[in-house]
Amino acid sequence: MKKFLSLILVICMVTSVTILTGCSNDADSGKSDKIVLQYAHPVAEDSNTHRLGLKFKEEVERLSDGAIEIQVIPNYSNETALIESLQAGDIAFTLTSAAPTVNFQPKMAVFDVPFLFKSCATPEETMENVYKVFDTEAVKSTLSYLEEANIKGLGYLGLGFRVMVTKKEIGSLADMKGLKIRTMENANHIAAWKALGANPTPMAYSEVFTAIEQNTIDGQEQPFDIIASGKYYEILDYATTLDMIFNTTIFMMSQPIYKDLTAEQQAIIDEAAQLAIEWAKKDAISDVANNMKILTDNNMKIEGLSDAEKAKAVELTADVEKDIRASIGDEIVDVFKKAVDETY
Repeated sequence: MKKFLSLILVICMVTSVTILTGCSNDADSGKSDKIVLQYAHPVAEDSNTHRLGLKFKEEVERLSDGAIEIQVIPNYSNETALIESLQAGDIAFTLTSAAPTVNFQPKMAVFDVPFLFKSCATPEETMENVYKVFDTEAVKSTLSYLEEANIKGLGYLGLGFRVMVTKKEIGSLADMKGLKIRTMENANHIAAWKALGANPTPMAYSEVFTAIEQNTIDGQEQPFDIIASGKYYEILDYATTLDMIFNTTIFMMSQPIYKDLTAEQQAIIDEAAQLAIEWAKKDAISDVANNMKILTDNNMKIEGLSDAEKAKAVELTADVEKDIRASIGDEIVDVFKKAVDETY
């Protein structure tokens, strides 16, 4: 099946390249050439990531009168492989967490700064305010850094703070000592969890469910959307909010493919992307309560660490921010911190 999908993608890409290099309309058939581009992502169909792809498809095909077709492909590959495929022009679009983009553009490590975003009374209120931060001109301008990695950034989104989901109850930081928790393959995330006393285990998302079943790890951390769509309530019992890392996602396009489009086609992609992003933000906010209900209905207990424990966590992870600043410079970190302070 995987080989079959790969063949389909190659055929579609060849078709796209042929069209983009000036193939004329078929006068005999009266049909015009169509550009076929792929939006591939790493998670299940029942997710905000997939629904964004479907909305983007709808808008692109509407604005182009069907001249550009978007194929939406779930469960395609792990995030690192997706980004590599994007750079090479093997796929046109993806949406991944910000964390793996650090391996391609180090400045994206700004999203790894612990407690960069403030938590509010509810997850929905937090997301609304973080989205306002993403909409500031100063923050939107940082998408241009991705161009150095052959990637066009279309916009920032997010699914809320990453939540610990574990086999045992976590009531304090002391309960995290030695906890084998899966993290993304990101050195800053690993450092933060080590600072809290856990035993972070980097692992591709596709391997996580089985690793938990086999007791290779004790749990993982994901936003509620992924915990629910991934059905982690089937194998884990507790969800604990810490509000340390907001799960920023980045909607990205292959820079080589974007450059091969005409100015009119680029404008269609840009407009459709913004429409899809705004729609996906509302979808993500409206879906939080539903995702949490799915978990509690399946006997997963959701609790948050106390303010006192969170304050300890801020202190313990302070060196992670210092190291990130030393690596990528103060400028981009200060851009985000100023935007947060001025927004909420």
